[in-house]
Amino acid sequence: MDQTFVQWKRQCLSRLDLSKKASVDEHIEHVVSLLNSCEQYFTTSSCSGRIILIDGAPERSDVQKQNCVWLFVSHNKCKWDDVVCAVARSSGEAVLKFEPFVLHAQCRHLDDAQLLISGVELVIFLLHCNSNNLYDQEKVVIIGDCCYVNPMVRRTTRFLGVYVFGLFTTDIFVNAGQFITGSMAPHFLSVCQPNYTALGCQDTGNFVSQSDACTGDPDDIMRARKTFPSKEAALSLYTAVYLAMYVMCCVGSAGGRLTGPILSLSLVSLAVLTGINRVAEYRNHWSDVIAGQAIGGAIAVFLVVFVVQYFKMRPVIPHHPSDAGTANSDETSPQTNHTMDICDKYTVAQSPGSWTEVT
Repeated sequence: MDQTFVQWKRQCLSRLDLSKKASVDEHIEHVVSLLNSCEQYFTTSSCSGRIILIDGAPERSDVQKQNCVWLFVSHNKCKWDDVVCAVARSSGEAVLKFEPFVLHAQCRHLDDAQLLISGVELVIFLLHCNSNNLYDQEKVVIIGDCCYVNPMVRRTTRFLGVYVFGLFTTDIFVNAGQFITGSMAPHFLSVCQPNYTALGCQDTGNFVSQSDACTGDPDDIMRARKTFPSKEAALSLYTAVYLAMYVMCCVGSAGGRLTGPILSLSLVSLAVLTGINRVAEYRNHWSDVIAGQAIGGAIAVFLVVFVVQYFKMRPVIPHHPSDAGTANSDETSPQTNHTMDICDKYTVAQSPGSWTEVT
């Protein structure tokens, strides 16, 4: 398998780029070179994006493709005057197309393809973090043999990833608080089983500092000395608030007016009962439970509001209402600046077969 892939790679790279223009655009030449330098990948065709003005005029003699005349083609930044001049040559049925960035890569194994997809997703996320329209556009679905990533899977993975991140964050905050305060649990003496005879407790003014002051299990003693804030209360309320806000934002009134509120209140009630149970069993003080629930609830609300934006789905094509009715205005005419953000050049597509040539 590996030897066959090496021969196939050598054969394909010895030829020109298989895209329509048979060359690599300088904007993505470094990306193509990087992939081709890796032994488990190579590219067969690429396009950094293209602006096309097509005229549907089958009666003309210079028909080029599918009964259409290509009046203007550019892979680079172009001026508005160039497009206007090309439109002047049309028969009145010209169509302006903006084609996205396309890169066809062959992978040696399925694991290599999964690694490549993960890397692309990470790069896109970092690029979106540096842009002003972080949640304006849906981004990329990469296609290939057995390598389609469904948008629903991607959204689910993103939301679960944020949840797991918040879970670890809550745990870190709680552990830090417990380590710093060293607050004792209400049942500490029963776990410690102090050696009153050896400690000389007849003098009540002494501070007990001997390492053998407790005769109980060391692990139980350590847990009993770390109760503020309560980790169980923090994690339970974090999970409850995160799921409750997901239910209210995504389910809403789809299942009835009371379905969402009932589910949400049930989740929060279970988390509150967890805290009450910790106090009833003398495992935590009320202050421990309240502090833990405050930390967990605050982290959950922060992640839902500022990170996942109330679990909103991002549109594939952003809609700008201010653009309506201004198609004839020079100020709001479509821009033909081809050096747009690379995140906007990706396409959302699904293919049941192998790579499809769209360049």
